[in-house]
Amino acid sequence: PVPCYQHPLTGAFAIAMSPGSAPCLLLLALIVGYAAYSWMVYMRLRPTFLQMKWAASQRPEGTEEEVQDVLSALRQSGVSPIQVTDVPEWSLASLLAKADADGDTTHIVEDFDERLGWHSLFQQIRGQGAAADDLLGTWQFFFRDYVNEEELSAMALKRGAFTPVRLRGATTLEISRPQLLGGNPSATLCDRFLLMGVLPAEIMWRGYLASDDELGNRSLIWQDTSARLGFGRFCQTIERPAAAEKLRQQPWRVEGFVDRARNAGGAGGPPVLALCRQGIGTLAFRRSLL
Repeated sequence: PVPCYQHPLTGAFAIAMSPGSAPCLLLLALIVGYAAYSWMVYMRLRPTFLQMKWAASQRPEGTEEEVQDVLSALRQSGVSPIQVTDVPEWSLASLLAKADADGDTTHIVEDFDERLGWHSLFQQIRGQGAAADDLLGTWQFFFRDYVNEEELSAMALKRGAFTPVRLRGATTLEISRPQLLGGNPSATLCDRFLLMGVLPAEIMWRGYLASDDELGNRSLIWQDTSARLGFGRFCQTIERPAAAEKLRQQPWRVEGFVDRARNAGGAGGPPVLALCRQGIGTLAFRRSLL
């Protein structure tokens, strides 16, 4: 007998439609549906994300090229940039309270005016520095004035969409007393996240707090980095991963420190530390409440 030719796709479809393949079809439908939902979430978030980048381009480290790139992306998306006229007045206490009320451990600020409020705060304390004793302790990441795809992924994740990197909580900065008399305080920065939503990952930066000059200006100098991937005994450590090494090259300058007494309006609240990554932007860390 002459064999009957069957197109590969037709054959695959016939197998998929067989009675025993119903669970596979259901799984396939769920995957396709979730992918479509995730795509829709990213598309709906894009205007907000671009406005966040527009606000970020107004920071001191923002370049003309960055401004033009953001304006071009806004035009292509059919979105008009929010006009920056009067910078809204936000006290530090209100910024911290707003973040606590949101309950977002990644501290992604989506509101345009709120971002400008942080910019204004950074301008007020820029260049003030801080005493070394004021910096000792544990600090939690709270805000940064630059924006990249990490913010977009975190925003999408909050809305249930897929993201390849899932932040597990705020980045932690630990500054400890020097081990030797006359030495520099040690510093450790730890960032934890999940790869593909399941694989634990941790990146560590290790260095010290240095005095830059006689005036007491200080910077965090990063000397070493490492990454850990996996669970328990199956955890793998990678020394000096390329991505982390690239980020550690420039020191983080201590821009200013807002303690409880100077908290705007005399309102109580944990101290906030502003650190500037040279050529990138400024980050805010709040003293750990634990």
